[in-house]
Amino acid sequence: MKQRIVAKHGRLDDLLSKDPNALDKLRAQAAQMTDDHRAGWGVIEYDTRAPSDGESAQNLGWLLVDAVLSRLGIIQFVAKTAIARRLGDVADPLKMLVAWQVIWPDSKLAAIRTDRLYDGAEFDLDQLSQVLDHIGGLSESIQTQAAASVSKVGLTEAEVIAHYRKVRQARTDFLLPGSDLMVQRNFVYSEAYFVICNLAWIVIRSLKRWTGLPSGQLREALRHLQGIDCGQDIWRLSRPVIWDSLDQAIGVSLNQQWATTAQIAAWKAGLADALAVIN
Repeated sequence: MKQRIVAKHGRLDDLLSKDPNALDKLRAQAAQMTDDHRAGWGVIEYDTRAPSDGESAQNLGWLLVDAVLSRLGIIQFVAKTAIARRLGDVADPLKMLVAWQVIWPDSKLAAIRTDRLYDGAEFDLDQLSQVLDHIGGLSESIQTQAAASVSKVGLTEAEVIAHYRKVRQARTDFLLPGSDLMVQRNFVYSEAYFVICNLAWIVIRSLKRWTGLPSGQLREALRHLQGIDCGQDIWRLSRPVIWDSLDQAIGVSLNQQWATTAQIAAWKAGLADALAVIN
């Protein structure tokens, strides 16, 4: 028979001196605890401040990254170029890849975890390969567009070009020369990753300038603004306190525990409108 100590009550003679029925009461209490254990009875408590129970949380912070990219005109430019060249949908995957690079820069599965992004377009691994090919092919034009538009987010073309050159030199030193097909494919993917990382750098740099927050706190804020779909167009929100600084800097707030799909859509539109005039 297995035994375990669940409580200590001191010396028996001391207990009986205070209450002659103490031993019977403790035996009854132990029997009740055994019955409760066998019945599987218990109490589970949930912290409703964090979206941990129920459906998986979806990230809402990435919508701010989307708004910055739209302010730069990058998404519109890529969408128009992709249509002209009949490349399919490149703009939506690009903005999600940039968002992942901003929020989860160390994640290797970021590219295919679209289910974690609120209102994110879905694409599979095969589509990802094609998207990376297209992004690599559009690398020069995307970077030119970004450098020419950074004044809209308070940066200078000179500092962006300087950053490009520094990162490109490091990338060139890393790549091995050759004409092998695998090397060429790695070059294209590297070029796409170069574009994604540079756009992520512009986003973070812009947000740092507007909010005064360091990169680490910005990433934490973006990462932990989440929502759980509770059905009937109702979402339970988890909002870190650090978002107060972003609300103040941008001028648009989603400071509530519950929101409808329409309210989230209005907040998303408000971000775009606010960034259109901020500098």
